[in-house]
Amino acid sequence: MVEVRQVTDERVTNKIAQAFLRQRFPLSKQGEVLRAYLDEVTHRGDPAALLALRPQLPTVEAPQLHLFAKLRSNRIFESPDDIKNIQVTKGCSHGCDFCAIDAFSRVEAMPYVSVLKIAQSLREAERPRQKAYQEWQARLTLHTGVTLAQFREASVTWANAPLREGTEHFFDKFAELSEVLWEYLQQDPPTFLPVRPAVMGKSGLREDDLLTPHKRSITNYYDSDPFDYRDTTILHQDGTPADYGDVFTALASPFSPIHITTAGWRQNNAVAKRAAQKIAQATQADPALRRQFRLSVNMGELTAKQSLDLYLDSITSAARELFSAGVPHDLNQILLFADQETPNGLEFEKKCLAVLSQEITKNHLPAGIYQCRISRYSGRNREWNGSADHDVMACMPGYHIWPNGSVMYQDSFRDTDGKIKVRRGTRPQPTGDELYRLPRI
Repeated sequence: MVEVRQVTDERVTNKIAQAFLRQRFPLSKQGEVLRAYLDEVTHRGDPAALLALRPQLPTVEAPQLHLFAKLRSNRIFESPDDIKNIQVTKGCSHGCDFCAIDAFSRVEAMPYVSVLKIAQSLREAERPRQKAYQEWQARLTLHTGVTLAQFREASVTWANAPLREGTEHFFDKFAELSEVLWEYLQQDPPTFLPVRPAVMGKSGLREDDLLTPHKRSITNYYDSDPFDYRDTTILHQDGTPADYGDVFTALASPFSPIHITTAGWRQNNAVAKRAAQKIAQATQADPALRRQFRLSVNMGELTAKQSLDLYLDSITSAARELFSAGVPHDLNQILLFADQETPNGLEFEKKCLAVLSQEITKNHLPAGIYQCRISRYSGRNREWNGSADHDVMACMPGYHIWPNGSVMYQDSFRDTDGKIKVRRGTRPQPTGDELYRLPRI
């Protein structure tokens, strides 16, 4: 038994070592020294020396960030509310027929070390707001006797009485609240969103109508699916690659909750399944880490075209993994895309509605199904008569960080109602800034 364990340890250590030797994120001087010595040890074929080095080698659990260089620029973190998309993959494995941007099938992943460095900068940028928010919570309780925990608990359980009682106290004392709150309410949009009595109804308050610390959510996708993510240049201690669950838990905070849209994953994709389980555990422990989770279902996805039954098995499995209990239904969405102008599209829609509705009922999933129209404005499904359709990719105003470290910016404008919108046909443009520079493959 001891011999088997030793062989296993050597095999996993070698995998972790080889991963570090393949690492693409720039190293610090300490990192360069370690990699040079590691390279010598592996070429020498010295298993004892390699095992002795293992505690120094970076893993997901112990990333040893001192081995890696600092970000080249931190300018965008001076305006953290303008960061909209930390895009951890580029390209997409699903090959959907109606992809609005005609994404590449080859997936490029952001190094997990990059994710951690970006997360460090985000947390640093959030500190002033966190301090102000803590002061605001204390003053709210002092003036009203109500805690934010009461509001959130009532929202999750749909208990209206505590919300109404708390709201009355809140507005009675509104004028007495701290200068901190007033200062933040002057921002556009405000950091803290006060409860609005107008939205109180039989179903209770939506979570995002409560007093929350965030001004915006962050996405991790654009022409991509975040559950394609894996980084084989830094491994877990068991030798498996970093996954999107690791990314989510690193980036998400109550001040930067994550919004997810995914087309799911195949049943045999153990890495994506493990990622979804980590996300579910994290968001059940702290619902403030998440915003909307959306599962895109469409007849043009590769698996759906091969076998509808196999596809629906994968989709229902993904829904069970991803959709946490205890959140309002509209925060978990299944987006159903079918070409209703064809017999195959109508059959697909009918079967999907039946299977997904049954799954939601049977497993008590807090999710809604939304039948969506396929846009023909751009991408693989573009048609000359689709120019009036919705431009799906005109979205996510603000900074976009690409997997290679490039910083892009999606411009926006305010319409006559004051809503922030993106002009049709526009896409994120280069800023000339980069957070890090990766070697070409």
